[in-house]
Amino acid sequence: MITIDKSEIIQSRNELPSEVETLDEAREALQKGEKGKAIKIYKRAIKNGSVYAPNLLAELYFNENGRFSKKKILDLMILGASRGDVVAQKNCGIRLQDIEYTKKIDYHRAFKYLYSSAVQGNSEAAIALAYLYVSFKIEKDEYEAAYWAEKALVDIHDEAINLINHLTMSSEEISEKADAYFYGADGVKPDYKRAAALFHVATLMNNPSVYAHAMLGYCYMHAKGVKADFVKAKEYFEYALEKGNKSVEKYVKRLDDQLRPYVWNDKIDLILDTPNTDEQQKLLDSGNILYSQKKYLEALELYIKAAAIKCNDAYTKMGYMYLNGQGPKPSRHKAFHMFKEAADLGDAIAQYEVSKLYLTGTGCAQSNKLAFYYMYQSASQGNPLATRELCKYYRDGIGCVPDHLEAFYWLNKTFNSKDKESVDLYESLTNVDGKEASIRGNMFYSGNIVTKDLPRAFAYFYAGAESSTYPSAVCMYNCGLCFFYGRGVEKNYQAAIDYATAAKNNGYTHADALIAKAQLELERSTIF
Repeated sequence: MITIDKSEIIQSRNELPSEVETLDEAREALQKGEKGKAIKIYKRAIKNGSVYAPNLLAELYFNENGRFSKKKILDLMILGASRGDVVAQKNCGIRLQDIEYTKKIDYHRAFKYLYSSAVQGNSEAAIALAYLYVSFKIEKDEYEAAYWAEKALVDIHDEAINLINHLTMSSEEISEKADAYFYGADGVKPDYKRAAALFHVATLMNNPSVYAHAMLGYCYMHAKGVKADFVKAKEYFEYALEKGNKSVEKYVKRLDDQLRPYVWNDKIDLILDTPNTDEQQKLLDSGNILYSQKKYLEALELYIKAAAIKCNDAYTKMGYMYLNGQGPKPSRHKAFHMFKEAADLGDAIAQYEVSKLYLTGTGCAQSNKLAFYYMYQSASQGNPLATRELCKYYRDGIGCVPDHLEAFYWLNKTFNSKDKESVDLYESLTNVDGKEASIRGNMFYSGNIVTKDLPRAFAYFYAGAESSTYPSAVCMYNCGLCFFYGRGVEKNYQAAIDYATAAKNNGYTHADALIAKAQLELERSTIF
């Protein structure tokens, strides 16, 4: 396999602000049809060290239909490539294979330019590099061709798929090579990114590999070479299961459990408490006056009238009256019925009470799942009592899969350091996996898999940063970012410094920039 020293890769760099202004001037001149003026501006920018001006001038010359020599165009592209213009590197790689531009075709030099561009994310360079690998113009290596074709899929999908399906290797052979990169076998260094890319290729071929589907699902589930994506992981596992790979069944079930709360958050409309109408409110207020005077039976009559026109608060009042025997005889069954009517109309307090009744089987058949459902509804509407209870439900797995991270999120909404129950709950939840916290936090921070939810993302990052068993330096850094920008939590520059410093002390080497910015902002806020 042809290799290239990393020191030979010319990294792209951004233009300075003054250079950007100069290039904007040239674009404006071209829009006005003033090509001569644009050429002069580009030449001046080239002398001043502009990154992109050489290739832009080369493209302008190219469009002039032979007025300028091909050698001059190639020389400008090479100059731009040497300054770090990724597009110029791609252009050089292609032009160096064209006899019209060079006296002698130099495939190895073309390879270096294409590689330099492709490794920095240029899809056109990646597909051109893949074609070089499948030809005999350089050392033939179809595995490398498959890898670079996969990199071009996003932007040049059809061409990349066409190349993949013209490889002489089978999907099983590509899967074996991917396996070698995944496990570091056959004298190959472990490389999860390359393994995931090759597994992906093996799933796209005309005769796709079932094993590759299973392994790619595992990669997405555990962030091996790709960003964690539970939805994609489940799709690949389900395909493998459908084709007879029973070993992935446990992963499908685990992902079903993992994704359920997110699907709930995104797909099911919460029952929201709605305000009473004027007529409902008038009956309710009159009933409340009688209730405060302990005229329970008279109050009950008005509540019944309000309930008849769907007043949820009236149902809730009657629920407490039947539960406590205020007026009518105590009846757990009737109390449950009244609370449930109000809960299904959207009353958050009634939802909380219904959950507790389902949990104990009071006045109804006991059901942990329904207890969880109504507690979730109540907590989602901001009921602090329900929020605290829901934390316990997630912690203990009551009606749901035990999930300390989700429990931590709900506790974070009502946490009070002076409240003993809050502190006890917090201490029971610090045993979380920082890596899992980071994955879930990023899901909600980016909004790629589920609806973007910055407070939830911050809660996960915070849980991972504060974990007593598996703390995550990445979560510490992300907490610092959230505090710095006020994402999901109130801005706090000192907290940003503290968490970024903790991340650095735990091996996160990129935290210095955040620390410096936060210190600067803290100084400014102190001065002004």
